[in-house]
Amino acid sequence: MNSIYIIEPKNYPHLLKQIPDLPRQLYACGNIPSDSEYKFLTVIGSRRYTDYGKLACETLIAGLRGLPVVIVSGLAYGIDTIAHESAIRAGLKTLAIPGSSIVPEKLYPAANKNLAKKILYYPLRISVLTKTHLPKSIGGYRYEKNQSTRCSRSYSDS
Repeated sequence: MNSIYIIEPKNYPHLLKQIPDLPRQLYACGNIPSDSEYKFLTVIGSRRYTDYGKLACETLIAGLRGLPVVIVSGLAYGIDTIAHESAIRAGLKTLAIPGSSIVPEKLYPAANKNLAKKILYYPLRISVLTKTHLPKSIGGYRYEKNQSTRCSRSYSDS
């Protein structure tokens, strides 16, 4: 298993450094693709998606096969899961920024633990939470999910 390490703000990708109120640090597991070699595309969508939404996401990501693109999403149910799985099928790198801890026992949703393991090969999970933190309340979860979404959006070229 890959070790969890801390990324300090001075080592954040260029685009992430541009947002106000930067996270104090990020926790990562896996390898960070170079933002000078790859374009990052964030996919954020509904947990309750339509058949058309699923097909559109899969088709768009499959069309990127062979290009230097990293798919960024939150590892949540729904379109996030579809985006990560589609990237893996297309042979693209994918970066997960969940609203929970990146430690497998604390990962939310638990149903995506196997997907999270696959993502380590394609290449990375990042979290704004500490290694052992698990949101205890819905309010806390929403706050952390907002932080996760904020980081995902700012990590991206598109």
